[in-house]
Amino acid sequence: LQMVDAVPMVQSLVDGGVITSDTAAVIVHLGTNGTFSAETLDALLAPLSIVPNVLLYTIRADRSWTATNNALLRARDRPGDNIVLIDWAQRAAECSDNCFAGDGIHLNANGKIFYANLARDWTGV
Repeated sequence: LQMVDAVPMVQSLVDGGVITSDTAAVIVHLGTNGTFSAETLDALLAPLSIVPNVLLYTIRADRSWTATNNALLRARDRPGDNIVLIDWAQRAAECSDNCFAGDGIHLNANGKIFYANLARDWTGV
């Protein structure tokens, strides 16, 4: 899924009342499959301003656009908003239980638990 494709999906979920101010958290982990612009990222995050915690994960992949996408994601980490940056590019190295599939991107069962626990650490959910 490309981030640009997720923008109308997120807006639809907010408009339809699926994502509300009562939603504990939303995880956004996009950018592995291609580039995106700061404007696209802002358009994705704008309807999520009603959610108390938006966990914005950086990407970890051997792709030409990884550094650029991660710079855009890290730049969106601003004090006082509802966005929490989870630096997956760095934190994934803490997963010591053989956490990745052969492609080095997708998670196996151990990796999924580690990933979920990172979110749980911030949200308590």
